[in-house]
Amino acid sequence: MRLPIDTGTVKFAAAGPAEAVLDYETRAPRLDENGTALFAVPLFAARTGIKDSITVKVSGDVAVRNDSSVIVRAAYGVQGL
Repeated sequence: MRLPIDTGTVKFAAAGPAEAVLDYETRAPRLDENGTALFAVPLFAARTGIKDSITVKVSGDVAVRNDSSVIVRAAYGVQGL
């Protein structure tokens, strides 16, 4: 199940370069449902009294610089077993 996450009150900044997401077994790049490569982007997330680092996965090539502001428009948490 995909659970929407409200990111409107959180500020994000790039914590490092984007890296290709690889299939665990084949080490080939993982692709989304449209055949576009997935990238993992480390981010700092901050809100009043809360600071944390997270990694988000995005499709398509991503160019971010460390500490540059990032806007997260849609985020989903995945609930597993």
